[in-house]
Amino acid sequence: FSFATEFERTSGPVKVYKVRFPSPVKSEVDVNNTVHAQYFQPQGDGPFPGVVVLHILGGDFALSQMISNGLARRGVAALFVKMPYYGERRPKGIRRRMISPNLDETLEGMTQAVLDIRRAATWLEHRQEVNADQLGVMGISLGGIMSGLSAGVEPRFQKVAMYLAGGNLHTAMWDSGISEIQQYQAEWKAAGETRDSFIKKMADVDPITFAPQLKNREVLMVNASKDEVIPRACTVALWERIGTDREIIWLDAGHYSAALYIVGEMERLGKFFQPSKEKKER
Repeated sequence: FSFATEFERTSGPVKVYKVRFPSPVKSEVDVNNTVHAQYFQPQGDGPFPGVVVLHILGGDFALSQMISNGLARRGVAALFVKMPYYGERRPKGIRRRMISPNLDETLEGMTQAVLDIRRAATWLEHRQEVNADQLGVMGISLGGIMSGLSAGVEPRFQKVAMYLAGGNLHTAMWDSGISEIQQYQAEWKAAGETRDSFIKKMADVDPITFAPQLKNREVLMVNASKDEVIPRACTVALWERIGTDREIIWLDAGHYSAALYIVGEMERLGKFFQPSKEKKER
């Protein structure tokens, strides 16, 4: 398969490129079968660590773009990837979404996202300025969940940063008291789903299922102590499954107000994705 890379602009010392490549999945929506991304290249020759950056559920790309730019300014090459049915991947007027009231469509969308993210890692590792042995993935909320899920099946991701994420997704979805999610619950039940069938299906795309694969990776989990979307129990369950020796941080915030911490978190992220001393000395 081929990648298309086009220079877009500069942001201070950072060069920004548009990147396109075919999704490994052929969905019924033609434009969804092309993955759109932005590459934020640090100044200099490298080799730099490389990170795939994933966006939130609402598709507000500005936050992920800001993080990508911030990482690049700190010497980390960042590839921001738009997941299925987001941005250019969803034509106007179409009902389809990656996370949908239709459970089967949700499973398909999340599976396609994982395969797209793995292909994005291939693009990154072949960049001359990127150290192929220093790849990572990070995201916030949905992006954090997808980061954990993708890293669980992609061994090239040696570092994983998950913000506002968790496991046991059925607890955050089927058992949620949030009105927007309750609307989804009604449609799932109308389609004949039960709590047990929902749990069984969601296990295939739940990061907690693949968490044992992260035991030998570097993992950072940053969460909100008052999160009203991802229950604390879901976050703790994922952390325990990965290993309680991993770093977990609790911000004094809710799911949405945690965005106020992003400026300070850029320093943490920049340090986390820097190459470890052991690998620098080789």
